[in-house]
Amino acid sequence: MASIYKRKNGVYYVKFKQGGLWRYRSLHTRNRRQADKELAEIENRLRAQPTATPRKDITFAALKKRYVDWATTQRRPQTIESRERALERFPLLTGIETVARVQPDHVETFKRKYLEGAEPLRKAVGPRTVNEALGALRAVVYRAQRQKWYTGPNPFAQVEMLPEPKRRPAWLTKEQIEAVLEAAELHGRNAHLFFAQGIYAGFRKDEALNARWEWYDFEAGLVHVQEGFGWKPKTGNRTLPLHSKLRAILGLYGPPKDGKGYLIAPEKGWGKNRYRFEIRKTFDAVATAAKVDGLTPHVLRHTFASQLAMAGVSLWKISQFLGHTTLRTTQIYAHLRPEGDEDIDRF
Repeated sequence: MASIYKRKNGVYYVKFKQGGLWRYRSLHTRNRRQADKELAEIENRLRAQPTATPRKDITFAALKKRYVDWATTQRRPQTIESRERALERFPLLTGIETVARVQPDHVETFKRKYLEGAEPLRKAVGPRTVNEALGALRAVVYRAQRQKWYTGPNPFAQVEMLPEPKRRPAWLTKEQIEAVLEAAELHGRNAHLFFAQGIYAGFRKDEALNARWEWYDFEAGLVHVQEGFGWKPKTGNRTLPLHSKLRAILGLYGPPKDGKGYLIAPEKGWGKNRYRFEIRKTFDAVATAAKVDGLTPHVLRHTFASQLAMAGVSLWKISQFLGHTTLRTTQIYAHLRPEGDEDIDRF
């Protein structure tokens, strides 16, 4: 059913067939005993998966189970969780239990009730959250069709998304950066490292929480965002320069003697939650102490990009540092670039 093999770098990989396709995954270990253990776990999961039998219709509950079983070895934990949530909430808000019964009116009801935070949700959300849910539903049904769990049409294929307000990203001023980092340092190690990595490396929330000392090459002055230890970056591995101020802050806490381990909450491992370590209370406490309203982890990432853009760094470089898959995403910082550009005279 599955087999393991070792590449030249000494790391073991697993090869297995699923849904008629061959899959190849790193086991992130050079230890044969550990590799055999991981292989046994993967084989057990594959045996437990239901046999794919074509169906004209399928309930959202059954679809969720099949998708989660399939996605365990195929998708990031955060992706699985968001799609589970969408599959649970659609029947709750519309009363429609099966995919084939979904009509355009039901989708509109879902949009409205999700926006309003209707029972049993009890919390209103924004257009972006609704659009993400609709995208998740579309993707899961497409997967169901491909795996032959469901052979009917995809009712979410041509759904009209809600208009999202085009707002320029918020960012911290240099004075606010100083205030935030001072408050974070006073709060403790975890807070200081989290805010520093967001501001000076542009890390997403889950990147900062899963950052490891192995990522940091102090000799070369580089940061290598890498998958491993049960986690994958949203847009793949990337490398960016190590900011001098981030280097100084890291020097306050390490690296440890063996140069390994998590920077933030090194004693914590992966559990069943979306994030390896929950930073919310710590984050809110720092924001309150620094007296900065509307501060979120993503504002730290925007601060990194915005300060670079205002300093004249090219949007292409910023996109590489952030790990954007397309330069179009980075264009939101274009208005911050200085008016003049000496590069014009290079022609």
